[in-house]
Amino acid sequence: MSNREQYRKSVRLRNYDYSRSGAYFVTICTERRRQHFDTDGDGKIDEIEQAAVRKFERGMQTIGRDLRRRLADADGDGKVSDEERAATRAEWRKASYKILVRGFRYMDADGDGQISMTERQDFGRRMRTGMVRWIDGFTANFDADRDGRLNEMERGELLKGLRRDFTVRMEKHDADGDGRISADEAISMMEGFVQELGIRPVEPKDRTDEPADGPTRQRQ
Repeated sequence: MSNREQYRKSVRLRNYDYSRSGAYFVTICTERRRQHFDTDGDGKIDEIEQAAVRKFERGMQTIGRDLRRRLADADGDGKVSDEERAATRAEWRKASYKILVRGFRYMDADGDGQISMTERQDFGRRMRTGMVRWIDGFTANFDADRDGRLNEMERGELLKGLRRDFTVRMEKHDADGDGRISADEAISMMEGFVQELGIRPVEPKDRTDEPADGPTRQRQ
C-alpha cells in the first residue's frame, strides 16, 4: 500500500460534530478481517484478491443505491428525479430534531438530561462493539466451508444475504406500504437496528421523551 493510500486526506467536514445523531452512510473497515479477502491465506492481498475486493465493493455500492432510491423514489418509477431528491432533503431536514431527541435517549445513560464526554465515548464504544459482533455473526453465516475466510462464491452469497436483509428491514418498516421509506420510517428502522446491537434507550420515569425545551446542551 502506498503512502498516498495510507495517508489520504480526510473527507470529513472540518467543523462538523460527527457524534451528533443523524443519518450517515458508513464505510466498514476490514481491519482484523483480512482473512475474508486473503483467500489463499498467504497474509497478503494480491492483485487478484484486490480485484475481488473491488467487485465486492461494487456490489455494496449497488445495495447503497437501492437504499437511497427507496428513500427518495416517491412515484415508484425506479428513478429519483431532481424534484424527488429535493423533497427528500427537505423531509430529512424536518426530521432532524426527531433524530436528535431519539439519539439523545440512547446517549444520556444516567438520564440527567445532559450528555457528558464519558457518555459520548461509552456510546461510541457500545456501537463499535455491537457492530463488530453483528458483522462477525452475519458474515459467519456465509462461510460455507468454515475455513475462516470467504471465497468469491461465499462473498457473492454474502451480498445476496445483505440485500435480502435490507429488503426485509425496509418492508418491515414501510408502515404505509407505499414502497418508499419515509424519513420517519427510516428513523424507526435505524432505531430498531441500534436496539438489535444490544443498545437500549434510557427511559427514566421522571423524564419525557421530548423535553419542553429540547435536549440540554452537551456538558464537558
